[in-house]
Amino acid sequence: MAILIWLSALLGKGALENTADALILISFADPAWAVLLGRLLSAVASTLSAAVIYRLGSQAFSRRTGVVAAAFFPVSSTAVQHAHRGLPDSVMALFATLCVFYSWKLSSTGAWRHYALAGICAGLMVSTKYNGAFVSFGLVAGHLLRPRSMGAVKSLLDPRLWTATALSVVALIAGTPYLVLAWEQYQSLVSYQTSSLAFSMSDTDPWWWIPRAYLLEEHLLGVLMLAGLLFAAFRRRPLDWIVLVGWLPTFLYIGTWTRESLHYLLQFHPVLASRLVLEAWEESDVGSGLRRPAVKVGSVVAIVGVLMTNGVRVVDMARGLTLPDTRSLAGRWIEANVPAGAKVAMTWLPYCPRLDLVSSRESIQRYADSRPDVGHALQEKWQSPCVSLCESGSLAETTRGAASLPESR
Repeated sequence: MAILIWLSALLGKGALENTADALILISFADPAWAVLLGRLLSAVASTLSAAVIYRLGSQAFSRRTGVVAAAFFPVSSTAVQHAHRGLPDSVMALFATLCVFYSWKLSSTGAWRHYALAGICAGLMVSTKYNGAFVSFGLVAGHLLRPRSMGAVKSLLDPRLWTATALSVVALIAGTPYLVLAWEQYQSLVSYQTSSLAFSMSDTDPWWWIPRAYLLEEHLLGVLMLAGLLFAAFRRRPLDWIVLVGWLPTFLYIGTWTRESLHYLLQFHPVLASRLVLEAWEESDVGSGLRRPAVKVGSVVAIVGVLMTNGVRVVDMARGLTLPDTRSLAGRWIEANVPAGAKVAMTWLPYCPRLDLVSSRESIQRYADSRPDVGHALQEKWQSPCVSLCESGSLAETTRGAASLPESR
């Protein structure tokens, strides 16, 4: 996001004239611009993930297999949903897919560049979202799966492995510099991650909710994803191990969370969406007799079924984005019916704002005291038909207008 803000400033599209101020104040000064850049980044990352899957399929098997494999990911309901959002999950999925791809490459070539690229992608993946960290286990698995004459201990001391590890740390710090510069602020994030481990049998179905979510949210594609995992456990080829050593601990960890959402495993969606079809199309190429046409016909039926069932849901979700934003309707209702100064509560505490709006704006104003131009820009952005920020920093009602909604809410 910071890089996109810098680039937009160079093109004269920044939220504030001073780019450094924009990097600090963007969510307060112009949140719409931040959301637009975030959604653009998610859409580009999701598109690139499909391109990486194509490369993986074409290099591991054939170009035709790569095309078929890449066609599955764009109809994943979870992936498309997050491609529309300014959230880190789609970017994390891209780096995770690249990490799997280069881990598979290094398992067969042993080239220094593949170790380096796998390590860099692993670091950027973790810096984007922490729960993608288990995917980096595939790098170690790819290294250990390489044919070699040295023993296990010497293999673990291989300089290529440690170079990849060092580069992953560098990439992690480069992607999240405040992990080192302001570690105390990240302790709350660590506590948030560990708090998700607490669950009771009455509140959630630990682990079982994940396969259930694959079936309910991804339909036929979810069936193929789960089947692909079982097939990988049966085949146990290098690519299978690279995927499994990351997915299994992720399943055990995320499965205990009380916040049941399949997007926490989005980092595996590109690979899982294509895993079974990769093997199926290879079987149709190398098979003989009746097996070859049978596998090919079954693959075509599965492809058409996935594109139809999941494609319909994806189109329906896209149509939903054209409907009126209920948040704006709710905002107008609050303006018309809730007294000024009243507090509005949210039900999901982990995602609620930690600071009161008034005190937050007062703090931002104090930060901008030495920059009148920044303070003026903030005041302009904060103006609304309902409320404005007074000189004292408190919210006062100004014009109430005729904004009103029907009694039904």
